[in-house]
Amino acid sequence: RSVFRVISSEEVSPGATLSRSNSYIAADASSGKGMFITVLYLLYDKEKKQMTCANAGHYSPLWFKAKEKAFGEITTGGVPVGILPGQTYAEETIQLAPQDLLVMYTDGVTEAKAANGEMFGLERLKRLVEENSSLSAHDLFMKIQGGIKEFIGEAPPFDDLTLIVIRVK
Repeated sequence: RSVFRVISSEEVSPGATLSRSNSYIAADASSGKGMFITVLYLLYDKEKKQMTCANAGHYSPLWFKAKEKAFGEITTGGVPVGILPGQTYAEETIQLAPQDLLVMYTDGVTEAKAANGEMFGLERLKRLVEENSSLSAHDLFMKIQGGIKEFIGEAPPFDDLTLIVIRVK
């Protein structure tokens, strides 16, 4: 985290920040312990309503386009930080529109398991976003959280869950 914070204060580019961070972390993690970090780094330009992202092994955000009532595609990706030195991380800039939604999540969301072993899954998450796309970001967050709790029932949590919902103004 410290490496990332220092480098991100020096770089304006998410891709360059991830590339430089990876160089330091991969050199330090090369002891063969198999440690790595997934990172989704997003920068939002409020005036232009543009989001620039670089991705190091994390799930891409779900981007729901309000006007089209359809999901947009964010394709940038890369190897998690710390695995291989010398990685270059591509950037992607998307043009957002008012009322668009961005949903960022960890594997604890899609891999949440019911008592029978079935996983919550990406399609169930997308369906919840689509069916509730008119809700505020907070209410959509609560709807997804409630859907996960209902799905897993009494099963113990499989993993930590991180969920962020953003609505463009």
